[in-house]
Amino acid sequence: MAKIVLPSDGIVNGSIDNKKGTKATISANVSCQLFSPVGTVSGTVQFPRKFGLLQRFSFSSNTPVFVRTFKFGGIENVEAVFKKVTLINFDTNTATKNCVLTLVASQVVPNTWVGAFTIVCPNGQKIVIFGVFSGDVTVNRKVSCGVLPLFKNP
Repeated sequence: MAKIVLPSDGIVNGSIDNKKGTKATISANVSCQLFSPVGTVSGTVQFPRKFGLLQRFSFSSNTPVFVRTFKFGGIENVEAVFKKVTLINFDTNTATKNCVLTLVASQVVPNTWVGAFTIVCPNGQKIVIFGVFSGDVTVNRKVSCGVLPLFKNP
């Protein structure tokens, strides 16, 4: 029997830029299948350090724990929380595993999007970016599934 592959309920491909040199480039595909979240997220993050140098990371996960997408009156929104995120520091070539990533891409008015992106790791490392989102966001179906995780202060 052939496996049926459904189109993603929400797709985010683009970048969040806070205009201070901090930027996240993101590719995410999320869905609810049989009331369970499925999907992937990957991308890069960069932010300025001293003397004009950039701190650079990559991240990835295929373990969403919460997905919500909706369209209403021309407004679209994609939200997802992923666990088991691997964060790799390009400068030190070290990987931090079991991080939690939260992504929100929201259309505030036609053709204007904002994005919020957070990674929290067990070692206390946090990356937070909020700003203008540029790229493509697609909502194919209104869905909500999974459970929002409770965060503990490290």
